[in-house]
Amino acid sequence: MTGQESASDVIACISLATGTYAASLVPWLLLVEAEHLTPRWLRESTAVQGAALSVLVAWDRARLAALAALLFLLRLAAPKGAVR
Repeated sequence: MTGQESASDVIACISLATGTYAASLVPWLLLVEAEHLTPRWLRESTAVQGAALSVLVAWDRARLAALAALLFLLRLAAPKGAVR
């Protein structure tokens, strides 16, 4: 390359590398046993602890979704000349 890569060329290379990496993981994920991917403390936890963990995860996801919605609304409310 001549050192004159455009932004779209760089993004295309990153996308290709990410896709290739993800595709290379498919056989590994199909061959590995699922219980080896789950942490030991989570497999040995009780149903109450699992339910509490699920509630905490849902709360965290809702909080992040609310923050993303707020940032989106702030971006929509910005004057057109300020958004670049």
